[in-house]
Amino acid sequence: MELLKNILSIVCCFLFLISNNANAADKQTTVSVIYPQQSNHSQKIALAGTVEAVKNARLAVLESGVVATLSADVGDRVQKGQVLVQLDDKLAQLKLNELAAFNLEKKTRLAEAKRLHQEVLALSTKQLVAKTLIEERKASIDIALAALEQAQSQFEYQKELVARHQLIAPFAGVIAKRDIDIGEWAIPQTAVFSLVSEEQLRVKLEIPQEYFALLANSKTQVNILPNIKNAQVIVATLDRIVAVANEQSRTFTAYVNLSVPSTLVAGMSVNASVVLPQTEQAIIWLPKTAIKQHPDGGKSVFVVQDNKAKRYLVEIVEKGLEQLAVRGVPSDLPIIETGIALLRDGESVNIGNIQ
Repeated sequence: MELLKNILSIVCCFLFLISNNANAADKQTTVSVIYPQQSNHSQKIALAGTVEAVKNARLAVLESGVVATLSADVGDRVQKGQVLVQLDDKLAQLKLNELAAFNLEKKTRLAEAKRLHQEVLALSTKQLVAKTLIEERKASIDIALAALEQAQSQFEYQKELVARHQLIAPFAGVIAKRDIDIGEWAIPQTAVFSLVSEEQLRVKLEIPQEYFALLANSKTQVNILPNIKNAQVIVATLDRIVAVANEQSRTFTAYVNLSVPSTLVAGMSVNASVVLPQTEQAIIWLPKTAIKQHPDGGKSVFVVQDNKAKRYLVEIVEKGLEQLAVRGVPSDLPIIETGIALLRDGESVNIGNIQ
């Protein structure tokens, strides 16, 4: 009898535990959800940029010498091929005149050698000269020709040396800086002028490194607004990206060519709006309370799918005051906003409040 009582007690306890577990299994966590708002506009990043010239050269003389004349000053607009600096070339010019006379002498000697050769050829038909004399006169022509070529080479070298006593503008532009004056000694290792072109301008931007993957292989639209009165927006394209990040600012340099005529000049500041390319995953704005922070720095959100919580890892692409723009979450499922700290993936949930 006592044994039967013990068996009944054990059965009752087992049934009680099964009932509690069934109730626990049927229990659902009540959560508040929101339906995500998908961004309908292209994402943009606002940056400050600087206008610079594609051609911006620090000019130096090609030969050392004393500055005899200056043909340009700061602020002057010069043309391609215009002489900017003339060095004292008197000694070089005298040497050139000497080599010109030497060159003329060699030309005369060659002509005389050819005349003498023709004379022996005429006599050879009458067999009045030896063959060795004919060969000798022919060799004299070759020697005179070699001497003339040497003299011409020396003359051309000196002619180029005289020409290098002038500093010529390599392109049209504005003289931005002058570091030389008449009477000073100029050397090839030191720049004497800074020349900036006005024809080809571009905007230099420093773009944060997190956007490199999006912009590296795309021709992205950039809207340029100069910081001047009554400025009009210039629509351009991101043309060139330097694939090396700055170690201090963690940004990479990008250039936007300004192909249309404008009133901009090198050194001006502009505001640039870079339109980021559309991605396959939608960008969704969510309140910060819906984002779960991971100890490893990752972030995730929970959605309600088939009455269960399902976790998605997300990427933060933009930050607002109270909301964050994320990528990587479905845009057609309700997102759990509250109680996500203790929520587990696959846990049964009940939607209590919808926003």
